[in-house]
Amino acid sequence: MKTYKEMMNCASPDETSFKLAIRVCKAMIIQDEYDNASHIKQIFDDACEKGLLSKDIIKELKQCMPDEEMRKQSLGHSLVDKIDTSWQRNA
Repeated sequence: MKTYKEMMNCASPDETSFKLAIRVCKAMIIQDEYDNASHIKQIFDDACEKGLLSKDIIKELKQCMPDEEMRKQSLGHSLVDKIDTSWQRNA
C-alpha cells in the first residue's frame, strides 16, 4: 500500500494501475497475510473518485471479493446494483 499511495500522489493512475493494485491485494488475501478489505476499499474509492471504475476493475473486484454481501459491507456497493455514471466517466 505504501507504493500504491506513492503512485497516487506522484503519478496519474490509470485503469491498469488500479487493476494491478487489486491483484496485489488479492494475492495477499490468498496468502492469508492480513485482511485487505480496507485497502481494497481505498482502491475502489480512488477509482470511483477518478472516474476510472471500468468493467475490468469491477471484474477484478468481484474476483477478489466473490461474495456480493461482503462487497456491500466492505465497499459500500455490491457492484451488481446500478453503478454511478460519474464513477465511470473516464474509463
